[in-house]
Amino acid sequence: SRGWTLWQIIRTFILVNIGWYFDMADSVSQALCMIRWSIQGFSLSQFNSSLLDLGIEARDYIIIIAGCIIVFIISVLKEKGIAIRESIAAKPLAVRWAAYYALIAVILIFGYIGATQGFIYANF
Repeated sequence: SRGWTLWQIIRTFILVNIGWYFDMADSVSQALCMIRWSIQGFSLSQFNSSLLDLGIEARDYIIIIAGCIIVFIISVLKEKGIAIRESIAAKPLAVRWAAYYALIAVILIFGYIGATQGFIYANF
């Protein structure tokens, strides 16, 4: 049923987001503390213009929005039973390689790590 499917999506979303705390924390106790403060320290007053002062530029918002749209479209296509890899593999060779080169170019142009950021998997 639709309700059960919606519940599965919401449950998975919550579990994955809780998992991020454990991925980013240095210890289990720190992760639990972060979770507690995410709930206890939450206030709607935090959603004011100070969120715009985080150093995220318009380019970053464009990348985030475009990425979310791409992930959503691919998710919908997969839900409809369309195999993305197989449909790309069925295209002519020139079209396939043009798509691959375009993807590489997009990653090189928009994928950057600033000097102040560390690599997310550095602790592993």
